[in-house]
Amino acid sequence: MLRKTRGIVINCIKYRETSLIIKIYTEEFGLHSCIINGVRSKGSKNKIALFQPLTLLDLIIYYKADGLSRISEVRCSYPYRTISTDAGKSAIVFFIDEVLYKSLQEETANYELFSFIESSLRYLDEASQHYENFHLLFLFKLSSFLGFSPDELEDLMPGEVRTLSEGQKKTYILMLKGNYDSRIVMTNQERRKLLEILVKFFGLHVSNFEKVNSLAVLQEVMKN
Repeated sequence: MLRKTRGIVINCIKYRETSLIIKIYTEEFGLHSCIINGVRSKGSKNKIALFQPLTLLDLIIYYKADGLSRISEVRCSYPYRTISTDAGKSAIVFFIDEVLYKSLQEETANYELFSFIESSLRYLDEASQHYENFHLLFLFKLSSFLGFSPDELEDLMPGEVRTLSEGQKKTYILMLKGNYDSRIVMTNQERRKLLEILVKFFGLHVSNFEKVNSLAVLQEVMKN
């Protein structure tokens, strides 16, 4: 059955000589796996660049609820203008993609979560400055959609709150309640510590949430 949906590329692997199997977070079906044939062959009209991490797509697929769906038509719904050329934004996207790959599990529609991820990526692409806290705020907001958002600082870092200065407590509380437009000033050390805490926090609440390999790269790129 042919079905239309919007989707966000999460992961893809090579399949046979010219095909790809792509894990896509779709608006209509949740997390779903699709195959596209011939995309790696010379002269393919479906360029492989469409399946880079977190690319936003419009799809027509031959939908199978209990197996691999086949992509019939695909186009980029929102071509990124800065993410692919800005080293900081690219590092953030690869980090977020890995977190989503390890966190998203539902194979049913969640329109609010899809809208959140899509609008967040658009915001990052359009941001001209002050996006250094974006990934931290994204994790806080994502945890809410996944059902384990911390209500207060003690929920996030039990036992560690007493080691923080009053200034650090105030900063982290602002992050806990913040939005992408919030201008929250943090040192690189504070940002790094909060990121490591958030990754551990996800590890406590998401089954099989293994080591986030892109974390070290993100920290290196964002330290300047």
